[in-house]
Amino acid sequence: TAALPPAPATGVALVRALLEVLTGCRPIEQLRQHCAPNVFAGLQDAPMLGRRGTIRLLSTWVCEPADGVAELSAVFRSAERVRAIALRLQGVDGRWRITALHLG
Repeated sequence: TAALPPAPATGVALVRALLEVLTGCRPIEQLRQHCAPNVFAGLQDAPMLGRRGTIRLLSTWVCEPADGVAELSAVFRSAERVRAIALRLQGVDGRWRITALHLG
């Protein structure tokens, strides 16, 4: 973990990027290097969350259960609905990579 950027800041940036992809504000290709292949494939099939600019991040929580592993959960508002996202980050080659993703 010492060779990795801070998990909270990176995790929040990745959640924002994921939400931007899921609303069509960001091209999905920008996340390829930040996702494990199975996570990226799942993102390609994920339904859109709404129109551009309709997502608001409400809260985030990060924990590091093991060295080189971080788990992040976030609550966001999409239109009139409050939803959650959870992801697992693992340190790979000096950067965090999304290895699991669940959108609720």
